[in-house]
Amino acid sequence: PPHENVTAVYDLLFFETEWYRETIAFHPLIHQAFGINGNIYHKLPPKMDERGDSVFEYDVLMVGHFLPWKRHMYLATKPGRKLAVGEIYQEYDVSATIVEELIKHDIEVTNMLPPRELADLYRASKLVYFPMATVGGGERALLEARACGAEVEVAEDNPKLQFLLHLSPIPDHRKYAQQLLEGIERLLDKVGTRNVTMRPPMPEDETVVEQRIKELIRHTCKHGEYCPYTIRHEITH
Repeated sequence: PPHENVTAVYDLLFFETEWYRETIAFHPLIHQAFGINGNIYHKLPPKMDERGDSVFEYDVLMVGHFLPWKRHMYLATKPGRKLAVGEIYQEYDVSATIVEELIKHDIEVTNMLPPRELADLYRASKLVYFPMATVGGGERALLEARACGAEVEVAEDNPKLQFLLHLSPIPDHRKYAQQLLEGIERLLDKVGTRNVTMRPPMPEDETVVEQRIKELIRHTCKHGEYCPYTIRHEITH
């Protein structure tokens, strides 16, 4: 259930997928925004053997932190070589217990991997499996796996992830940024401050980054001190 102070504290709530919409419908201003990094998670030509058949390193891959609601032990019902990837929390004994049980069932385990290595694993796996409960997350990993061209299976009792099986096109980082901007613009329109800014106008030949760096220096460098950029200090008398 929503915290009673959410509406009082936050003027705008972003939600990741449509499954959340009704959950936060109590708030007067909500906006959907979600996407994955399309520069990393995308299809590549598959590895093929001499007969032209696809070659996979793993039969089943699962991506998710080692916590109870991820339901890792469902992996034991799948045949073949299996790998579980996720954060192994040192502060939670249950995380180590789950890892121990997986290893007992001949399931390989590794800590969370960098994005590009994870993308390679998606492409190298015959099936990417998401057995987690509805409260168990998995939205981003599911879309990443689909974007890499992997076959994906989701628990039948998880409507949140079932919805994402058919989401098309898969939203990327550009879509995500656009949705975030749209939500912020809705908020500014609502409060009537869309065109109000305390920043000085930016020169046409100056990038946003250069403008922000100079603005930072303007507030941190004193007149006469060394600064990595040459800027004009106004001297007031």
